[in-house]
Amino acid sequence: DGIEGADEKIAFDRFHVAKALNDGVNLTRRREHKELMRSGDDTLLNCRFLLLRREESLSPEQQDAVWGLRRKVHLRTGRAWAIKEAAAKLWSPRPREQARRDWNRWLVWTQRCRIPAMTRVGRMVRKHLWGIVNAVELQASNGPAEGLNSRIRLIRNGSRGFTNADHLIQSIYFHLGGLDLYPVGHAPSG
Repeated sequence: DGIEGADEKIAFDRFHVAKALNDGVNLTRRREHKELMRSGDDTLLNCRFLLLRREESLSPEQQDAVWGLRRKVHLRTGRAWAIKEAAAKLWSPRPREQARRDWNRWLVWTQRCRIPAMTRVGRMVRKHLWGIVNAVELQASNGPAEGLNSRIRLIRNGSRGFTNADHLIQSIYFHLGGLDLYPVGHAPSG
């Protein structure tokens, strides 16, 4: 029936949750922007990329602009952005039970927000909550593996192809193996 203790070791990476949340915010913005433009309101014009960035990466002027949208109670987009930002803060290290309580509180918000795209993300998170809580507790991330995959892709694409898999493997070892290939006394300074 599976590996013993796997329920406490398998972790879901935050990237996929963040992507789903960004997609939810963007979908909400697009739908609401269409509705507003029909009535001549351009409130959401030119704010797509602003809403997809994390709050701490915004300049003070950009933060004011986003919080201005958030303060307009009738805008679903501002509420969707606030839900996304609140989820980002839930990834900081905390004990398992505290993480579960905090995520459950966030899930109640997504259920009651009456924003279909965010409710959908909430259902996805609820379904995978056990792995998300594990990721919070273990501070697990597949970021380093994704970075390595990206570097391997650059090697493969930069070569314009290999005659066989062994040549690709040799090239990966050469470029990423961390070997000191300089003769003794001839290593570059720096």
